[in-house]
Amino acid sequence: MEIFAVDYDTEEQADSAIAAGVMEYYNDYFPETVVSNKSDIEQAIAGMKDLYSKNIFPYMKASWNVYPDQIGHMEYNGCFRCHNDRHEAADGSLISKD
Repeated sequence: MEIFAVDYDTEEQADSAIAAGVMEYYNDYFPETVVSNKSDIEQAIAGMKDLYSKNIFPYMKASWNVYPDQIGHMEYNGCFRCHNDRHEAADGSLISKD
């Protein structure tokens, strides 16, 4: 999970770091698993990349480090308190619900 705590500039950079970091971990600590279960490790890496893409947004500077929990989502709209088509950026564009 430590790999998700690193701040990446882009999702592509995160994808590369996740793949490299997981493979490095297994090569260092469980090299026999890399040989015998490489496809399982690759599947885990794909799952981690997917989770990253759904939970951490480098271009918005929104990560687990910035928003460590979602306390209050039952009481209010969480992200959508701002992403509600009513908040205007300096250039006049609206912060979309999309």
